[in-house]
Amino acid sequence: MPSSNPTVEMESSTIPITYLIDQHKNVVAAKIGPADWNSDSFRPKLDELLKN
Repeated sequence: MPSSNPTVEMESSTIPITYLIDQHKNVVAAKIGPADWNSDSFRPKLDELLKN
């Protein structure tokens, strides 16, 4: 269920912060700080998420 105040729920004092959100508005991945989204360890998960 969507929050009435998603801005507060996703608030962070760290930059960068990235959320991957699926078509059902679920956070499926979150990363605080720099990330290599094309890494060998994460790329298969990202490819799977893009299929759905």
